[in-house]
Amino acid sequence: MIPVLTLGIPGDALTALMMGVFVIHNVYPGPRLFVDDPGLVYGIFVAMLVANLLIFVLLLLSIRILGRIARLDPGVLAVSILALCFIGAYAMTTDVTGVWIALGFGVLAYLGRRLGFPMVGFLLGLILGPMIEARLRQSLSLSDGSWLIFLERPVALALSVATLAVLLWPVVQALRHKEKHP
Repeated sequence: MIPVLTLGIPGDALTALMMGVFVIHNVYPGPRLFVDDPGLVYGIFVAMLVANLLIFVLLLLSIRILGRIARLDPGVLAVSILALCFIGAYAMTTDVTGVWIALGFGVLAYLGRRLGFPMVGFLLGLILGPMIEARLRQSLSLSDGSWLIFLERPVALALSVATLAVLLWPVVQALRHKEKHP
């Protein structure tokens, strides 16, 4: 939560989802959040502390039941979780369309996992994509559509070079590996 609240950058899939919820409610995480709405930040800190204490107590009280659930057949557990997902998808809108959408994305996730695609990256892209697109549109409108805005200032140039390096690094590694092992 610290990178999300202080920098507006999610560290994993769960914090990306939380950040998406914040943005939906017009709360934009980052350094200005501490100045603009300190009560919200302190409320989040207190809520996390209380939640952790409650989870600790509840886990101590339900350790025997959870141990039995862990011994269940994985097939039975998977079907139960799938049924709860479909019930939740239907309950959101009381329409079967939500169930079909959940099923479609479930099949997509299954195929992606079988083909070796990282699901966390997909989820981060799904949540952060609209925000990045809005900032790109804003930058291009400031420069009258010129992409040189990303190269004119030293910080922008450094970030552009770093982004390009991160994107090209797997290609360089693959070429190096190919040269070593023809």
